[in-house]
Amino acid sequence: MEILTRPTASLDGLRLPWSWCGRCQRTYPTGACRMVRFRADALHPHPAPLELCPYHDCSGSMAHYQWPWANIRLQHPEYPVTPSQGIVYVR
Repeated sequence: MEILTRPTASLDGLRLPWSWCGRCQRTYPTGACRMVRFRADALHPHPAPLELCPYHDCSGSMAHYQWPWANIRLQHPEYPVTPSQGIVYVR
């Protein structure tokens, strides 16, 4: 098993799209994740990588827990347009 961290994208002068993790309830730039790659074996010759929340203390799968930040803001208009990383935003 190999764990990789996808680098966080940054664009000068442009706002990045944000995602929200439903497991730890924190935000991160969309596309950032921890990727777990498994070694191939006889039963799994081409194992799919597992993408996890970029926070190391969270084991939320991106496929199950990733939400666009815009969707969370529809329910909570008091939340900022550009969230802060590491802050818990309760849904």
